[in-house]
Amino acid sequence: MVNGESSNNDSHKRKGIFIVNLFIKVLRIVANIWIYAIGILIVICGIFILINQGFVVFRQTFSPFNIINWLVVLISFSPGIGALKLAERLEKRYKESDVKGDIR
Repeated sequence: MVNGESSNNDSHKRKGIFIVNLFIKVLRIVANIWIYAIGILIVICGIFILINQGFVVFRQTFSPFNIINWLVVLISFSPGIGALKLAERLEKRYKESDVKGDIR
């Protein structure tokens, strides 16, 4: 009975490790898609501003002194950056717990 419980515990541990690793991979993929999508959207919007309203408006919009624009860009990128940081933290935590043999 003791050996059966041990193998059952190992099976649950492996299943938990698989699920967490899968979650970390999916989180990284979603975060990278988010970051690339926002980057592409900003470039496309800049091109449309340049084409439709001219270089002066483009320069005003993307000026380093246009604090509102840079705050919007920062807020737009923050979910993707946060998801990447979360994935790194989970991976580090899970590797440390795997070394210890504890999967909490």
